Amino acid sequence: EQLGAAASCRVGREDVLFQTDILREYVPVALPLMLANVLCPSVLPDEVAEAQQHVLELQQMMEEKPESLVVELLHVAAYRDNTLGHALYATEEDLPLCTPENIKKFIAEECTPDRLTVVGVNVDFEELCKWTARSFAEQGRESHYSLKANGAGGPELQPANYTGGEIRIARPNPL
Repeated sequence: EQLGAAASCRVGREDVLFQTDILREYVPVALPLMLANVLCPSVLPDEVAEAQQHVLELQQMMEEKPESLVVELLHVAAYRDNTLGHALYATEEDLPLCTPENIKKFIAEECTPDRLTVVGVNVDFEELCKWTARSFAEQGRESHYSLKANGAGGPELQPANYTGGEIRIARPNPL
């Protein structure tokens, strides 16, 4: 706020987007702050418990909006047990697995430099790379990864395998 930044976060099926709109001169300050929030967030037990309460609400909302449920189940049926077939939302059965420790472990395994994309608009590319590399180094994540403009050398990604199939869910007739 003191820098006049506008920060936001959006979660989708295949990505999580952290965005900061800031003046170019503040990139050396804002970029390390943003990456620290991505790489080393404080995952507090109270916040996790509060988020778990929203899972049941979300399930109920999904059932009230059949179009959302159909899209979710379409992916699960079409790509069973791989890539796009993994459920987007947690279920009540998943709640015991949603612990601060498991969340931190997931972040440590999945939020690595080779799996993140940092984009700057109207920012010098070399400056962006410099501050990104420094931010990763400060978080102890630089290891053997290199920052490249073309993304070469990144993780081997699994292609989405269409499996086909069906899912049937019994529901009472609303009529």
